[in-house]
Amino acid sequence: MPSYKLRRYGTVKPLKNWYAFYSEGRRSKSWSTGTPDKGLADKRAAAFMRELFVEKDASPGQVLIEAVLRRYFDDKRDEVESAETARRTVDHLVAYYEGENVDFITAATSKDYEAARRKAGWANGTINRTRNTLRAALKHAVKDGKLRYAPFVPTLKVARGKERWLTDAEAKRLYRSVLPKRWRYLNLFIRIAISTGARHRAILSLTWDRVDMEKGRIDFREPGKPETKKRRPNAPINDKLLRLLRAAHKMAEGDFVIEHRGGPLKSIKKAFGEACVRAKLSGVTPHTLKHTYITWLLRQNVPIWQVAGLTNTSPATIAKVYGHHAQDDLKAAANAVFGRSAEKVPNSQEKGL
Repeated sequence: MPSYKLRRYGTVKPLKNWYAFYSEGRRSKSWSTGTPDKGLADKRAAAFMRELFVEKDASPGQVLIEAVLRRYFDDKRDEVESAETARRTVDHLVAYYEGENVDFITAATSKDYEAARRKAGWANGTINRTRNTLRAALKHAVKDGKLRYAPFVPTLKVARGKERWLTDAEAKRLYRSVLPKRWRYLNLFIRIAISTGARHRAILSLTWDRVDMEKGRIDFREPGKPETKKRRPNAPINDKLLRLLRAAHKMAEGDFVIEHRGGPLKSIKKAFGEACVRAKLSGVTPHTLKHTYITWLLRQNVPIWQVAGLTNTSPATIAKVYGHHAQDDLKAAANAVFGRSAEKVPNSQEKGL
């Protein structure tokens, strides 16, 4: 078994959990044992190492689910949108499948997992998102040659809900709720989100060096960070937002566009929720602002391909999720076949169609 060293590691002090540090090829890697107990950490690390360096194309009965998940997280944590969210998901799955090999995943055990999660109050969509991580980890192990094949991980049916977006009157109420100076950072966040369609985390990680005041563009892509499926736009800045950004830049104390009390924010959800309460808005989250931006564009008859370009979202996704807002545009396209509006065709002419 390859050698490893245990030591506490992390960004939050006091440091708690033990990590196993080891080498694979020419790369130095670390793996969290998920416990502050050194004795238990040593046992978990030893088991992890045995499974990590298992023979090529091992059968599902030879590989721990935990090893598959940890290896996947170690290899992909720099590529995901939120490493902390990914870590919590992996930790949840590791705790649930502790000590089990991959062949434990069957139709029956999958139903047991669903029942346990529903009892805990999880919706089908949440179960699916968690299982996506398990499925991706298994596929990664197969692709990496550590696992001969991956068992089937089911996806539950999810009823499509109505996409929440703000009307003009609702947006104005939200703007007014953050006018006081103490909410300046939240006001700026809302204005950027509703004017660019950028995601919550993309805005919070935005630095001033990626805001081009002269060309009027914001590059939400982080330098040196691989692009994930949740692609970030290089968006144009409208005139109102440009004026607001110039004023904010003059008062900036640091590198981040969204700052509060002299530093960047990890999350704005709590403050945003309070603003929604003051504005008497229900069912609204920071992500609602992205839906609002796209919806407003489509309802102004902006072509889907242009909306896709502005938000760095595929036209297929725009059409699938928001296409019902572009019905007037589609109706005009359908009428173009005959060169006149179908609404003006008398019933007596129907036989001639």
